[in-house]
Amino acid sequence: MSVLRVITCSTLLAVLAGNAQVASAVEILRWERLPLAIPLRINQERIVFVDQNVRVGLPRSLTEKLRVQSTGGAIYLFAKEAIEPTRLQLQNAKTGEIILVDIAATEAPADQTALEPVKIVDGETSSARYGGAATARSGKPSTASPEETSRSKVED
Repeated sequence: MSVLRVITCSTLLAVLAGNAQVASAVEILRWERLPLAIPLRINQERIVFVDQNVRVGLPRSLTEKLRVQSTGGAIYLFAKEAIEPTRLQLQNAKTGEIILVDIAATEAPADQTALEPVKIVDGETSSARYGGAATARSGKPSTASPEETSRSKVED
């Protein structure tokens, strides 16, 4: 009976190993109002997940060099040839908000695997509020008055 168990267990493991899928990583980029660098490889598609419907604005110089498809919050970029560093604008279809993306396409090294997909998420940006307390990155209101924060204190 123990021989039968060993055969059954080894068969089960072989079946499970055959059905195992390789998980791919996703590179997370935080949009904090600074352009995001997304490198591309020639003749390799790179997917950018934005989780919102966006329109992609690109210079005319890229129309023959770069295939761009945008659907359902995913952007598919395929470089047909080398591309010098160039800025793209991703515009939210609902709000009009723009995310800046810098791309460049180079030849892939022979031993390099395809680049992983990219996901752009909202970062923690702080903005000054006119007429109210500024909020720091921690989300806690500042207790200093505007005069104290805008000039340095001199100690005696």
